[in-house]
Amino acid sequence: MGNRHLFSFRRGNIFRPPRYEGARTDAWGFKVKVFDRLEELLDAGDLQCALAEARALTGQIERRSNVVSGAIDDFLIDLMTLAFVAEAFGNHLADAARKLARRRLSKVRLLTLN
Repeated sequence: MGNRHLFSFRRGNIFRPPRYEGARTDAWGFKVKVFDRLEELLDAGDLQCALAEARALTGQIERRSNVVSGAIDDFLIDLMTLAFVAEAFGNHLADAARKLARRRLSKVRLLTLN
């Protein structure tokens, strides 16, 4: 009964990965929950704490190639820039840095999940 997910001929596929409770997953079982949390951190009030948590979360992302590693590093640099701009100049200038960091995160998401 525990292996019923291995063979699912009704749906047309031989192997269907198990569902993880509380997290959306793609076909390889990678937890998209990490990306959802990273996106939430972009809107956090305390960006220094968000930066520390983002570093820990990006450590969980598999760095399959130099392109993925570079995209993750670019995202972290943009998040550091966002934290600096928000602290030094206030939130009125942080919107542009937040938009750039959000685009870098979507690049990392596309490179990692495809």
